[in-house]
Amino acid sequence: MQDVTDGDVFSDSTSRSHTIPLQADFLLAHSTCQDYYAWRHEANGSIFIQILCKCLNEFIPQGMDLMRILTRVSQIVARDFQSCTLDYATSGKKVMPSITSQLRFEVYFPARRLETTV
Repeated sequence: MQDVTDGDVFSDSTSRSHTIPLQADFLLAHSTCQDYYAWRHEANGSIFIQILCKCLNEFIPQGMDLMRILTRVSQIVARDFQSCTLDYATSGKKVMPSITSQLRFEVYFPARRLETTV
């Protein structure tokens, strides 16, 4: 019987072999949790994307890693925004972004200012 792995084998300069799971190094960021609605401003678009761009622009030059930035985005969206509709049943509802990380390392970007219209 042959062993089966879910990742490829690679060698580094010390001639050790490592396997990496196929699911490694993925990061998923959703504007809301599964089975919930994400609110969008008619003129300005997704609140999640607006705040994400603003936070990337603000915190990348400070050397903050991506997971910390996404945590800030979640905090701001959850705290500062809610729906405002004419329907009582859907007005005043909050949104909680969802982040799933399968990263093996911290992610940093080069410290340069990103363009944004927020």
